Parts: sequence; structure tokens; C-alpha cells
Amino acid sequence: LAQNLIHKSPPKSALVLTDVTGATYNKEVAQAIKDFTSTNTPYIKASAVVGADGVRSILLQTVIMITRRELKQFKDRPAAMEWLAGH
Repeated sequence: LAQNLIHKSPPKSALVLTDVTGATYNKEVAQAIKDFTSTNTPYIKASAVVGADGVRSILLQTVIMITRRELKQFKDRPAAMEWLAGH
């Protein structure tokens, strides 16, 4: 659903906030995140992530490295939304 909405956006126009608080990860989920992030790249203007602590932070850094996307990490939604609003 999110991917369909993003792909309807003009190139480099979508502002995305992803909250991974409490998310569980395994190999399949990690691959799905990488695929999702890669296919959305042409449409994204700015992307913020909330709740990426511990293992989730390591996965986020891996996704950033593989996809070469800027995914800005925040501790809470208000800070992430303020940053996105500035784009």
C-alpha cells in the first residue's frame, strides 16, 4: 500500500516517515526493507526513520549503505516530522 502511494508521486517529491519502533527482524524482513527502499528511491525527496535502536539501527545502517539512500534517523516522531517539513 505505501509503495503504491509513493510510486504515484512525482520523482523526488515524496516525504516519508517510517516508524520501526518494536519491529521484529529476520532475513526475509531485512530483504523486503532493502527491496522496498531501493524501488522507492526515484520518488523520495526526504526520508526519516523513528525507533531504530539496537539491532534495528544496525539494519538501518546496512540499508543505507546498500541502497545509497539518505535515511535520517530520529528518536521521536515530532523531530522527524519537523525535519521532513523543512524539505
